[in-house]
Amino acid sequence: MLWILKKNLFSNSTNFTNRNISNLTSNAVVIKKLTFFILFILIGTGFSFGQNDILYDIDAIIDSTGRKITIRQKISLKNLPSELGDILYFTDWSNAYSSTKSPLAQRFIEEYDRSFYLSNKSKLGYTSINSITVNDMQTRWERMESQPDIIKVVSDSQKNDTNAIVISLNYEVILPDVKFTGYGYHSENQALLRYWYIALSPIFDNQWKNYSHLNLDDYSIQAAAYNLRLKVSDGITVQSNLIKNKSEDGVHYFSGKSNREVLVYYSQDNPFQALKINNHRSFLTNIFKESEDRDLPIDVAKKIDDFVTEVFDFKGGNKFLIPALVYNKNPFFGLNDLPKFLAPFKDSFLEEISILKSYLHFYLSNNLPIDLRQDHWIIGGLQTYLMIKYIETYYPEQKFLGRLGNFKLMKAYTLADIDFNESFWMYYEFMERANLQQSDLLPKDHLVKFNEKIGSPYHVGVGLRYVEHYIGKESLDRTLKEYLNQAGKPLSMTDLLKKHSPKNIDWFKNFYLEERLPTDLKIKRVKRNKDSMVVSLNKYSDNNIPFVLSQVKDDIILDQQWIENMGTVSTVTLNNLKPDYIVINPEIRLPETNKNNNWKYVKNFLNLKPIQFNFLRDYQSPKRNQMYYNPVVNYNYYDGLSMGSRFYNKSLLIQKFVFELMPQYSSLQNDLVGSVKMSYRLNNNGKSNYITTFNFFGSSYHYLDNLRYQVIRPGINLFFRTPDFRSNKRSILSLNYFSVKRDSPPDPITTPNYELFYLRYIKSNRGALKYTNFDAGIQFSKKFTKIEMSYDYRRILSNGSQLTARFFAGKFLEHNQRESTFFDFNLNRPQDYLFRYKYFGRSEDDGVFSQQIEMAEGGFKSLLLPATANDYLLSTNLTVGIWKWFEAYTDLGVVKNHKRNPHFFYGSGLRLNALPDYLELFFPLHSSNGWEFGDEPYQTKIRFILTFSPKQLTNLFSRRWF
Repeated sequence: MLWILKKNLFSNSTNFTNRNISNLTSNAVVIKKLTFFILFILIGTGFSFGQNDILYDIDAIIDSTGRKITIRQKISLKNLPSELGDILYFTDWSNAYSSTKSPLAQRFIEEYDRSFYLSNKSKLGYTSINSITVNDMQTRWERMESQPDIIKVVSDSQKNDTNAIVISLNYEVILPDVKFTGYGYHSENQALLRYWYIALSPIFDNQWKNYSHLNLDDYSIQAAAYNLRLKVSDGITVQSNLIKNKSEDGVHYFSGKSNREVLVYYSQDNPFQALKINNHRSFLTNIFKESEDRDLPIDVAKKIDDFVTEVFDFKGGNKFLIPALVYNKNPFFGLNDLPKFLAPFKDSFLEEISILKSYLHFYLSNNLPIDLRQDHWIIGGLQTYLMIKYIETYYPEQKFLGRLGNFKLMKAYTLADIDFNESFWMYYEFMERANLQQSDLLPKDHLVKFNEKIGSPYHVGVGLRYVEHYIGKESLDRTLKEYLNQAGKPLSMTDLLKKHSPKNIDWFKNFYLEERLPTDLKIKRVKRNKDSMVVSLNKYSDNNIPFVLSQVKDDIILDQQWIENMGTVSTVTLNNLKPDYIVINPEIRLPETNKNNNWKYVKNFLNLKPIQFNFLRDYQSPKRNQMYYNPVVNYNYYDGLSMGSRFYNKSLLIQKFVFELMPQYSSLQNDLVGSVKMSYRLNNNGKSNYITTFNFFGSSYHYLDNLRYQVIRPGINLFFRTPDFRSNKRSILSLNYFSVKRDSPPDPITTPNYELFYLRYIKSNRGALKYTNFDAGIQFSKKFTKIEMSYDYRRILSNGSQLTARFFAGKFLEHNQRESTFFDFNLNRPQDYLFRYKYFGRSEDDGVFSQQIEMAEGGFKSLLLPATANDYLLSTNLTVGIWKWFEAYTDLGVVKNHKRNPHFFYGSGLRLNALPDYLELFFPLHSSNGWEFGDEPYQTKIRFILTFSPKQLTNLFSRRWF
């Protein structure tokens, strides 16, 4: 049903504080009442719910510290859809900071951000509601059980014959610390307010959208009219995206006609520059730095505004507050990551790109009446597309590496030659090659962080650029102009594209946006005749995406044609123009998992591309085969420093086939050592087994003075994940064959050569607060068969300390080598007969290298005897946090040897956990041996874990993004 007030519509909407805010405001409200009344009489109840149906009157007082805001507020509503019933929902994102169990807190944890969870409660924020009335009557209200930032209001007073309603609220907001999301309280009397007041929850398709705050900047409430009265302490300046009407006696009056949100910044100083673009548009921003050219900020702002206005032919809002924070939260990826002295771009260019990206964020979010969580792809895609067009228009010669590409050493690199805009394709292809891409039409909160901020916006943006290339610039221009200027029931973006396109572009929505299948076009072979060439083409999936087939010579396109409605296989005959290459999409291309197969070299009999050698990795060039080399230095106790070269084909992005050859020279053994690796990767799209790899590894180093070992290990790995890409749940099933050959020592205690199969299964859920990892395997060979299982559990407690528990069980099913302990389970230091661990001195029994441990098998830190088990081994390793990095540990274990009674052992001590799994120190205190302070020097009993692997360390910091 629809409702209106029994009294005059919005009769108290500007006087709810019993203060006369402004004569000007009062006059405006009178006019508004009269207008609404006449329209209601003429049209009846035929309104659709929109921005003209909501008015916010907010009377806010900021206390002397700047952290507490006392608010008296009225929300006047008209034309609520009858389908909504008798319940109203309100968005209160300030209260998202009230609990470590809120959706916002859980989102932080999912992205490995523990700062909110571990923060002092005084740093959190919340909303304290004193009263809520509907049409001046008390009403029942409650917060949603699992969403403390959503308020549910129920009132029988709504059930009348009118179609308007006024909700009055009296509440207080305690601002959260700014460190969590960038919005909130920074220091005394300094804060940036965004999503700070209670607002009517979004309504789309006549349904409530009760979205919780997830730090996605997707506040989807309907645009509305605003009257804001803000009282601050003396000497405090206030800025807002609303129009400032006046200021007097510490009270600032603002208003807005059609705003989707209200931003407020207040502090003792004013860091914002006011840039008046024209009579209807102005910016407030702190992005620009001080410059000798004082006209530069206004010139840049005008250039950007003119560019955007020309594209959409729509003026939109008339005032924008653009904090640098909005850009810093989602910067142009890679642009600001280098130190100042290596910065590839001028500050003026960075500022221009920053203001462009931030302005587009506010311009599009405020002017498009769409669900920003569900239809995020429209905002992100248009933002990316316009940035691509802006660079093409004003900086067509700009390169990806900027001035770094001018260095002589960089001239031979493809990375130095690619255009700035190529980065949009590059970063999306990074995810696609990792098989981590997601459908652009998924809700924003379903995307992994990289796809939310980079992958999806870039994919849609380059897709729109490709659509423009296909249907023509004029057709896309008409689409964009109409999209922001529609009256009545608006058409969707994709419907408008179809309306204005002279060609069939159903593929854009039905495949490119909706599916997550990669677009991989391939020139399989070229058969050359005297006057013609027959080109065989493959497509990864059966879709109708069109593409250009060209002949290229000396980087000049000789001829090209669009190939449309092709299935998965096709053959095309071309006139032979004597090209160097046959090319798919040589100018504007689609993101692909393998762009190299888009270029086919036809200048030699085998169609083999030229080979290029480069020092260090490069961006893949489709014109040539690339090989890389660089010096390497390794160290172990027996080979000393092993220096050599690494030859490989792995470029900056993931490839299907990679290899690495690493010959080295041992400085101690005066002999050649080294390794070789090969891997073939299959991405299994749409399957839980999302990656399959076939691997080959071989290495040869020394395990004692003048004694060499050689390991050959082929294998297959199956990687599994859940349908929810944001989940950290992963599993791996692997089968490896090990062939180990060792030079025999003078007194061999076991056969030096052996072979075995190792079947292993790992299941993990590596969260920021709770970490679990299950690892089980079976090894079988002619010498023995054994099974082993370990389970790791870690938990971060609310006080910041960590609780960890590890359980291990290993059992021999068959053992033909009991005269030796070589293959036995070990209580404290595994033998590592498979050469899997990064021991610096794997055969050492004393000295500092003997003190290195791996958390495998028994995991004990104290040296206890008997340490080996040829029947079974059980162990438990427990730690609990004491203070910061210091933890107490306890080890419990049972060692059982064949035909002998089991031995029970324990050990305890302190653990310095500087970086879990990478840098740890263990200080034994007491064990089955008694106190560890004995005759032997104590420093010989200290154990350590140390990892130098760059790949492992990179994984530590990439978890936030993937």
